[in-house]
Amino acid sequence: MKNIAIIGGGIAGISAAYYFQERYKVTLFEKQNYIGGNNRSIDIGNGIKVPLVVILFPRKKLFSQTISLANKFGLKVQPKVIGHSFWENHQMKMPSLLNSQNYSKFLLSTQIFKNLRDLHFMLRRFPKLRFTHQKSIQDLTELYNLPPELIKTILIPLACLYLTMSYKDVSNLPLNIFADWYYKYMLYTPWASRQFSFIKGGNHQLVDKLINNTVFTSKLETPIQKVHRNSKNITICANDQEYDFDKVIFSTPPITTLSLLSSPSSAEKNILSAFETQEVKCTLHTAKEYSYKNKITLNTIDNDIDKKQVITTYSEECFDYDITPKHFVTIERPDSNLIPTNKIIYHQNFTVPKTTVKSLNACESLPKLNDNNLNSYFCGASFGKYFYHEDAIVSSQIINSLDKRINS
Repeated sequence: MKNIAIIGGGIAGISAAYYFQERYKVTLFEKQNYIGGNNRSIDIGNGIKVPLVVILFPRKKLFSQTISLANKFGLKVQPKVIGHSFWENHQMKMPSLLNSQNYSKFLLSTQIFKNLRDLHFMLRRFPKLRFTHQKSIQDLTELYNLPPELIKTILIPLACLYLTMSYKDVSNLPLNIFADWYYKYMLYTPWASRQFSFIKGGNHQLVDKLINNTVFTSKLETPIQKVHRNSKNITICANDQEYDFDKVIFSTPPITTLSLLSSPSSAEKNILSAFETQEVKCTLHTAKEYSYKNKITLNTIDNDIDKKQVITTYSEECFDYDITPKHFVTIERPDSNLIPTNKIIYHQNFTVPKTTVKSLNACESLPKLNDNNLNSYFCGASFGKYFYHEDAIVSSQIINSLDKRINS
């Protein structure tokens, strides 16, 4: 049996190990001291683990492979009635319409006709703008008389959350890209309340099941220095040692992968260099100031568009946990210190893809790298247009099928 190395122990890496174990002896290299990457949960006692970065799965049909794996391992995927509340500088601008009480207030408001017009636009007309070019989301007010408040307080923060982009970058995002993302992942109606799902007992269970059902050698806390490739074998340099393999799978962020290659091809340079990463800080805490009931709370801070940031907070109630005191997770910039120190339980910085127009366009070229390499493969969330964990799993399935065809 041949030997294959997998570099990167996130969801793509452990998924690849799971699929490739049938044909290879698998060794997985990970620089952290755990497997799971951004899919990490923190144990707060009594067997309860609260997720830090990966929260809920939007729109069940778009996460079919994630849910299929969960079902295969006997995990229960549970729909969740959940919504978002929007705040600006800690003042609530709009509660979730998915809450029946809030929806009733919405219908009885003096702004009903204006609100219904905006709602109709978002449900019917806005998705069609994914075919509109050379406009940004800021143009919606001039083009369609959409209230500036709706744009700056709701639409932009919503994209900041799910695309992991800064407020300024989302504001300048081409309208067709924004509308395409909204159409695929966020389009819902107030009466379609089961657009989100989670794995009952904690999302970490999917990673745990993949680990427990995979035969592999793990090398944790082993950062890679360089990877040397030739037509016969792969040599990996790590911790002042050299490891030889028949093949290698890169499941690290594209820009990281590029830095590891000792002699990247011109195609690898051009495609992998188009991607960027950024840091986010996830803080597990007991401060209630940034949460509203069991909703995902989006809070925009500052008024200057160049400085404005969006913090995201969700509580353990999103996962049907009932804990006293209540626990929350806030996702913010690494240089933010909004949570009082005495309320912090745990915090960790994570490296996440930075969504840019350049990276979104380059996503379509990533699969070409696998067509031109017989002894090295590339996979990860970046192979999907919006960098979700579903994309990571699907990419590992694709290279597994490719490898089967090559060796058949």
